[in-house]
Amino acid sequence: MTITIAHTKGGVGKSIIAWNLAYAMQKRKERVVIVDLDFQQTLFFASEIRKQHKKEEITKSTITVLQPQTPEEFISIINSSDYAECEIIVDVGGFDNDINRTAITHADIIVVPVSTDTTEIIGLQTFEAILKELDTVPISLLLNNIHHATKNFTDIKALVESIENANLLKTIIRSSKAFDRTIAKGTSIVEGDNTKPKEQIESLYKEIEKLKE
Repeated sequence: MTITIAHTKGGVGKSIIAWNLAYAMQKRKERVVIVDLDFQQTLFFASEIRKQHKKEEITKSTITVLQPQTPEEFISIINSSDYAECEIIVDVGGFDNDINRTAITHADIIVVPVSTDTTEIIGLQTFEAILKELDTVPISLLLNNIHHATKNFTDIKALVESIENANLLKTIIRSSKAFDRTIAKGTSIVEGDNTKPKEQIESLYKEIEKLKE
């Protein structure tokens, strides 16, 4: 199963979602591989930091992060017998190129992080135009990095309704510095004590599991 966290806009939280979703899956004894297509290599570096962690239980549970450089290399990974029993989490870079398009068209599930910020809504409309050029599965939009006081999602819901083959996930990931702190240490939200962020990632995991059915 290939789960792609995608958007052509940078800074929407794709890497943090991919990272924490991967470790939420591993927590349940699932085999997981991360494919990092972002030129910033956030997940690759987080994985390297994790390997140097002082806690043995952290270093032993490091998820392999792969970095294919071409569409052909990416396809060889998702078709490889080595990863046939794995959940493959793909962090797509915040730009439009051949390898990112390949990741999107070969995804079994596409999760698109969005916020209620006006510029991000415009960015989503740009991404929608790209999706129309591709043959993809339906996309699942995830409200991410949402301020705790924000309760009204009328605008984003109206936009989702206007997008063909799109649905809005029930999970809402609220803004929290804990996400940045944990990934900077090579750990994940699901391994810490930050109750609300952890519950939100667990909620996302459960919704992803339903999408697999």
